[in-house]
Amino acid sequence: MLNISRRDVEHAFAYANSLHSRGQSVAKHGEYVVGTVACQAESGLAAFGYGVIEGRVGPVKIGPISADLLAAVLLHGAGFLGFTGKMSGHAHNFAQGLADGYLARLGIGIGTTMGQKAGRAPHQISGAHRASIIGAARQAHVVGAARSRGMSQLTEAEIAALAQQHRS
Repeated sequence: MLNISRRDVEHAFAYANSLHSRGQSVAKHGEYVVGTVACQAESGLAAFGYGVIEGRVGPVKIGPISADLLAAVLLHGAGFLGFTGKMSGHAHNFAQGLADGYLARLGIGIGTTMGQKAGRAPHQISGAHRASIIGAARQAHVVGAARSRGMSQLTEAEIAALAQQHRS
């Protein structure tokens, strides 16, 4: 005959509930970890994928705007306006990757230009990105210089003259 008291049953239920609560806590943390990794993977994939495209074909622009920046703004907008439905989080992750890639290139270009103005040789930038980054920095400086002089549309001759002034 089994000798189980009511108290033994209550302790067993309390222990089972405790294990269940711990399991739920571990599951919530697991969801957080997997969600964070998935977010980083989507963002990184967008930045890497666009970098491969730009490295292969050169800078991609739609009018004066870099294609990755435009895509980032459009994806964020679609996510905020609800056009992407339940996939809004994924749209934001990809948009964030595209925006981060654009901002990293912009920052490197501006930093390179600042270093050159300070009389330092530019740091070595690896791979095919070096030419596109420095080219983007020069273009940003030329366009900024033109706007500060009140010019709106630049002809090729004006761009060449501004670039020549920048070199000297």
